[in-house]
Amino acid sequence: MNNGKYAYGSNYGSGTISSFRLGSNGSLTLLQRAAGRSADPGNKQGSTPLDIRTSRDGRFLYLVQPGSGKVGGWRINANGSLAKWASGVVSARQ
Repeated sequence: MNNGKYAYGSNYGSGTISSFRLGSNGSLTLLQRAAGRSADPGNKQGSTPLDIRTSRDGRFLYLVQPGSGKVGGWRINANGSLAKWASGVVSARQ
């Protein structure tokens, strides 16, 4: 997932989010191998990241942790680093 300046990838095995800088030619430069971390990366049944999205304005990153039913949120700083913002349970509508 990218916001035009930075790209982010979820790493299911380690429970982390990696951050990359996007070059003008489309190249990627690793900024942080573990820019963000799920609540319990050792819990492979629920707390590892599966999918991520950035907000439309590119200021926030959201992470889905399917087994635990949680969504995590990070603020994307001006330099591409992540700051933990929120975590919570999302209930499915019926």
